[in-house]
Amino acid sequence: MKYVVKATGKQREAIGETKWRTKGRVERQEIGNLTNLKELNIYNYKIDALPNEIGNLLNLEEIMLCGSLNSLPSSIQNWKKIKNLYLAGNKLNKTPPYFYLFSELEFLDLSRNNISFINDSIKLLKQIKDLTFNGNIELKNLPESICELRMLERLDIE
Repeated sequence: MKYVVKATGKQREAIGETKWRTKGRVERQEIGNLTNLKELNIYNYKIDALPNEIGNLLNLEEIMLCGSLNSLPSSIQNWKKIKNLYLAGNKLNKTPPYFYLFSELEFLDLSRNNISFINDSIKLLKQIKDLTFNGNIELKNLPESICELRMLERLDIE
């Protein structure tokens, strides 16, 4: 399986680049070798799962995974520096429990998925400023613990 990834800026310094966007190709096992990456954008692709190796990207601060994901590998719980997580337009039906371990997370976009339930553990996202859940038509209620998010500036549940 190949993943569509292209370096922004000077692609000549490929592995040293800190930002990647879709276009070129990276083999499944190679994605874990891009350990200096701070930003990864993979969007408009036709895959329903990511390799466990993606958890090796320990320096990620921002990631955009927009396409047709059904689930996420548990290895992403290694992303201790993640601040911005865009997962819009996938097929996720729940938020993985390890999302709440992202202590630096400031922005979370789960819009246009199939999410019907938000775990009470959302209160653990102490740094979160922006939460987006719009377009999850099965999501009828939010947990009361969302009121404990003191840093929250924007909540979109349209």
